[in-house]
Order: sequence, then structure tokens, then C-alpha cells
Amino acid sequence: MVILLFRQRVLMLAVLWLGAAAIHLFLTKRQRVSHPEERNRAGFRAGARAVVLRFAILAALVAIAVSRFAPQVFLSFPRERPEFWLLVVMLYPVLSVWPQELIYRSFLFYRYRPIVGDALGYVVASALALGYAHPMFLNWIAPAMTCAGGALFATSYRKHRSLTLSCFEHARYGCMVFTVGLGNFSLSARHGGIDAPLDRHVDAARVALAKRVTSSSRVAHGIRSAITPRLPHLKGHTTPRRSKATQPSPKKRLTPHSAAQDRPASPAASCAG
Repeated sequence: MVILLFRQRVLMLAVLWLGAAAIHLFLTKRQRVSHPEERNRAGFRAGARAVVLRFAILAALVAIAVSRFAPQVFLSFPRERPEFWLLVVMLYPVLSVWPQELIYRSFLFYRYRPIVGDALGYVVASALALGYAHPMFLNWIAPAMTCAGGALFATSYRKHRSLTLSCFEHARYGCMVFTVGLGNFSLSARHGGIDAPLDRHVDAARVALAKRVTSSSRVAHGIRSAITPRLPHLKGHTTPRRSKATQPSPKKRLTPHSAAQDRPASPAASCAG
């Protein structure tokens, strides 16, 4: 919740690395997983060619799609801030990829294999877990992209059992996302990230929507002001209190004694008097 509210990159990396360190201890102490077994260089060599070929095809399709449907953000990060882009490309595999792969690939495989299995169930669980970790960026693009990527990385890990291979594939796709201009969905300009053109377009859309809402509110207020005098109940109309001068006198309750007093005297009685 704290990460979702403040969206501080340092805090997110700290939590990610603390979780990865705890899981590393769990795997080495409880599951007896050794470092050479996780690196599995033979598995990396066996699957690297297929991973590179798949990445080349998918990266080309993503680049074409972004340039076609969002040309204002295509290559905006390396063009506008090349130094920061180079820093992200260099540090992202170390600071973000390795702990994520340790948590969402290796830990899920060894800890929950008795529940989800090591085939399709594991791939789905790993993809959903990785996507579930990204709603903090407050958009649907980041969870969708990470779910799709998580399925690819989990498939490679399940087939070759090499954490090095899944880290290599994850780093390639992550750097591609930042390069083509989709990184603004995980690095926001308001929180120390990329000042991407898409943020300016989103802000313009929000301003236009606010203007439309304000205009609609004014129209509704004008209509209400026009019909309120004709429909008093709309403005909480209550019957006005009458002044004491216009208030009718209360009816007097007649009693035999008061009736006798109010009855006019007879002529005989008047003469007697």
C-alpha cells in the first residue's frame, strides 16, 4: 500500500531486493538449490538461440505497432534523454530483472510445483504473479505487458531450467520496451521518470475532459435555475409562515356558559333593564 501511494522507485527496489534475498535463503537452505544448478549454463546455451529468434520477431512487431499507432512516443526515450536511457538499459538487468526472475520463476517453480505442477499451470501462475506485481503503476498496460512477458519467461525456464536464460530474455524485452517508448507506463514523469510525450497527451486529454465536465455542470445548473421557480419542490420549497396579522384567529370552543354569554339579549330583557 505504501508503494502504491507514493510510488517511490528506491522503495520499490528495496522491497524487491529484500524479498529476493529472503527467497534466495529459502531456496538454498530449505530447497537445497545450488547456484550452479540455477545458472545452468548448459540450459542457457541450449535455449539461447530460440530466445534470440523469438525476441527478434516480437520486438520488430512491437516496434512497428508503436510507430504506427503511437508515433509521438516511438523512440522518445533515447531521443529526448539518451544519457538516462543508457543508464536504464545498463542497470535494469541487474537491479530489476534478476530479483524478479528469482521470485517469479525460480521460487514459484520450487515452492508451488506440488500445487500448480511444472507445465501449463506453472506458466499461468508465474505470468499472473508477475502481472499482479505491476498495478502500482496505475495503468492497465504495465500488468498486461508483464503478464505476456511472464508467460514467455516461464516457458523458457520450465523448458531449460536455467535462471540465466530467463534473466537474459527478460532483460532483452525490458530494454526493448524502454527503447520503443513504452517505458513511460512504468516510469512516470511525475515521479522522476521519463518525460515522454505520451504524458503530455494524457494531461491534455484530462484537461479537455475536465472542461467538458465543467461545461456540462454549468448547463445543468442553468436548466435547474430556469425550472426551479416553476417547480418549487425542487428547491426544497416549504409553505411560508404567516405573520401574526394575517393568521386567522383560532376557533373558540363553545360551552353552555359561553353560548349563553354570546346569545343576544331578548327585547323584553332589554326593556326590563
